[in-house]
This record gives sequence, C-alpha cells and structure tokens, in this order.
Amino acid sequence: RYVSCIIERLSLDEYDVLHKIYFQYLSLYDVADMKGKTYSWVTTVHGRALQNVTKILIEREQEYGND
Repeated sequence: RYVSCIIERLSLDEYDVLHKIYFQYLSLYDVADMKGKTYSWVTTVHGRALQNVTKILIEREQEYGND
C-alpha cells in the first residue's frame, strides 16, 4: 500500500509504467507493446520514474525524520 501511495504522485505515464512492471509483473517489452511505444521510451520513463520515487522518499524522510 505504501508503494502505491508513492507512485500515485508520479505523472500518468510514469505511474502506468511502474504499475505495469511492479504490480502486474509485465516486462519492459510487454509494456512497450501495450502502450504502442518503443522499448527505449519505456526504459527512459522507467528510469525517470525511479528517480522521482527516490526524490519523493528523500522529501518524506526530511519531512518526517526516521520514524
């Protein structure tokens, strides 16, 4: 549930890619095919999404401490 709350803060494309990979267990190739995009596009969005998740987690840690 916690992870879902985090990725819901991402852009629609970033959310969709992470959800398909980590919740629906689809491959990057499957996601590319489903979205009608290239594998390269999916890897770029995936990388950007993970960077944004990291930023969100760092912000939360700074805001709430290590509770």
